Amino acid sequence: MGIRFFALGIMSFFFYLPLYGSDTSSTCFPVKVNGKQLLCFSTGIDSLNAEERAKNADEKLQSIMDDYRLDIDSIAITEKGGLYFITASDTPLFALGPQDLHADGEVSPGDYSFKILRELKNELQISRHSFDFDTLGRGLLYSTLITLFLVLAIYLINQFAAFIKRRLLAKTETYVQKLRIKNYQFISAYRLNQLAGGVVWLARALTILSLLYFYVPLVLSMFPVTAKFSTKIVSMIWKPFQEIFFVIWNYIPNILYIFAIFLVTHYLVRILKLIFNEIELGNLQFSSFHPEWAQPTLKLIKFLFYSLALVMMFPYLPGSRSPAFQGMSVFIGVLISFGSGSAIANIISGVVITYMRPFKLGDRVKISDTIGDVIERNFLITRIRTIKNVDVTIPNSMVLGSHINNFSAQAKNQGLILNTSVTIGYSAPWAKVHELLKEAARRTKLIAQEKEPFILQTALNDFYVSYELNAYTNHANEMAQIYSDLHQNIQNTFNEGGVEIMSPHYHALRDGAETTIPNLAKNESR
Repeated sequence: MGIRFFALGIMSFFFYLPLYGSDTSSTCFPVKVNGKQLLCFSTGIDSLNAEERAKNADEKLQSIMDDYRLDIDSIAITEKGGLYFITASDTPLFALGPQDLHADGEVSPGDYSFKILRELKNELQISRHSFDFDTLGRGLLYSTLITLFLVLAIYLINQFAAFIKRRLLAKTETYVQKLRIKNYQFISAYRLNQLAGGVVWLARALTILSLLYFYVPLVLSMFPVTAKFSTKIVSMIWKPFQEIFFVIWNYIPNILYIFAIFLVTHYLVRILKLIFNEIELGNLQFSSFHPEWAQPTLKLIKFLFYSLALVMMFPYLPGSRSPAFQGMSVFIGVLISFGSGSAIANIISGVVITYMRPFKLGDRVKISDTIGDVIERNFLITRIRTIKNVDVTIPNSMVLGSHINNFSAQAKNQGLILNTSVTIGYSAPWAKVHELLKEAARRTKLIAQEKEPFILQTALNDFYVSYELNAYTNHANEMAQIYSDLHQNIQNTFNEGGVEIMSPHYHALRDGAETTIPNLAKNESR
């Protein structure tokens, strides 16, 4: 069945092909003289179709154009059998009939024929006149004078531009001093020289191009052969600017729409910025909205507003309805979709972290294995500075997937509890150990004195007891230094109290040997 339909379609195509090829009623074949269309044929006469009539007329007209001995007055019209024959020295060139009136819409074939005859003689006279020695000589003379004037004008323009540039450069220091407010300099002398030179160069180039714009058509108009090209060149040069002007003029309503959308969006964002700034400063409060949410929320709303504005502007952008523009938009969207998966995941994680409020800027935190102070947080990354002054950048998706320890969250209000452990032998009374540990905490700077440290006995081991000292501090960012000072003070207080610290534990013979407690007095005398 499919093969039969295919064969039927092929037969129909070849059956109707001659009909389509023979339908030339809508085609008009031109006849030209000197490159200018004289008339056109859309119907045939006798055995000649329209195309053959135009081809024969072109050949015969070209032959009389090349024959300078032909008398132009010998070209005339002869009427025969309702047809008007245009002849040259009794030789027919082409015939015109009623069927050719549609080309011009004249009332009668005779009027139309005489009009064609006048145009033909005029073109022949122009062609003969173009190669006249007087005409060529006059054209060369005028062209030479115009060229000399152009060269002189360009020379004077260059000299004047150089003079203006020298004057501007000489006045640069004066202008630079005037562009200074106290110690602030708006523009340097070097930049001002570059700007002045650029303006002078642009003005010179535009002036020379304007002269060339008038020079080329003017020189071409001096010769009848090239005169017809002068108007074409002017139109070729002017047409792009004209089209650009009309495109811009027709695009003005769209520009107004775009400007209105941008203006409304811009001022809405400014109003929201004022509101969220007041929320951040605490002047405007909401029970369930924290001040640190203000700026991230403002950024999200700005992004949504500007995205919505761009979507609304898109139909009014130049070329937005063209397939190329739409295809490029789809291509860019696909690239962004495939290439920004991790970035989008980090942005979403950043938004979630913002509203979770696990930490603030300046907090001492531990994220995964990294301990340090939060120095930057945005929608993509969180940056931490460790106690060794190493900046660690962590993607927000990793932050969201890790445990977050915030040491600063309660340090200001309730205090951060620092703890450290020591192991003491069973021979030392536990009450004395408690007192020595508390004394070490009291001697340590940045340990809160208003809150009493407390001791936990965490294990009764084989050779010693494990004691855990817990002390409060409001300075979470100084944890490392506080721990170091606390350990020093524990060593000092236990040495002063005559109690040995058994960790790390060791074996020692006690048959008259000295204690392992350092003699502070002896060490100080040394």
